[in-house]
Amino acid sequence: MRTTLDIEVSILKDLKERAHQEGTPIKKLVNAALKKGLEEISRPKARRAFRVHARSLGKPLPPFTNLDKALQIADMLGDEEILRKMSLGK
Repeated sequence: MRTTLDIEVSILKDLKERAHQEGTPIKKLVNAALKKGLEEISRPKARRAFRVHARSLGKPLPPFTNLDKALQIADMLGDEEILRKMSLGK
């Protein structure tokens, strides 16, 4: 298929030199470069693995703690933190 493209002078110069060195038509080089470029931009980018770093969540819960009462536990722990800050004068 025939089409018209505006190619930068420096790129055209490189194409002509390479075509001369390889003994191949410019058309063939342009098609190969376009094909390779389209394959490259269509390929999904490699992503780094997502890592989760363990962090301490504070003191462990007492044994046999019923987690159905999570809000009650949160209140208890919050109260303890408030008392601790008050004792430090914060």
